[in-house]
Amino acid sequence: MRIAARPGWAGIRAVHTGRVAVLDDRLIIRPGPRVVEARVSPVLHGLSGGIGMDGRTNRGGRTRELTRLALLIALSAVGAFIKIPGPTGTTALDALPGYLAAFLFSPGAGALVAALGHLASAATAGFPLTVPIHLVIALEMAGCAALAGVTARRFGKVAGVVVAVICNGVVAPGILTFVPSPVTEGLFMALLAPLLIAATLNAVGGAVVAAALRRRLPT
Repeated sequence: MRIAARPGWAGIRAVHTGRVAVLDDRLIIRPGPRVVEARVSPVLHGLSGGIGMDGRTNRGGRTRELTRLALLIALSAVGAFIKIPGPTGTTALDALPGYLAAFLFSPGAGALVAALGHLASAATAGFPLTVPIHLVIALEMAGCAALAGVTARRFGKVAGVVVAVICNGVVAPGILTFVPSPVTEGLFMALLAPLLIAATLNAVGGAVVAAALRRRLPT
């Protein structure tokens, strides 16, 4: 039976607009670790575009795309506080939502989320490399996420992850050595290890979550 057919339910805005997530009641009624899945399911529902009350995929428009981006940007801001030890204090899990967006939605979405994620991480550390340098790094992160997304679409997610790690962990800090600034001197070797670790965690995490979302709900 469709939810909208229930007496009095059709007037509820969420029901009327099709913004309803159906949960397995076993996840809620029975106490245990699977309660976490019940909490996460609505988030997955929103990220994946959602399933309509008739069981068909709702094709959202601009509003849904903006909602997805806003959620991923918020998650990147949260990831900015999960730091990987490094000399600048800006190496963190802020790029994971960016790679998730690149692998699951589009390279452009990944670029935007990754760039803003770095700025959030840099802000938590007080922009230690100066604002202009961090703007350059944000552009690098955007390029790495977009390139990883394009690669994943053409050659698969494993190739996308490899490209992301090389771009984020080696190429991006290497480019900074050509930026004429005292703060970039010796930065490449200092950042190489923590950036490779962070890039691997972010890219692999983004790919794993993207794969899980694709299996659970259609996009």
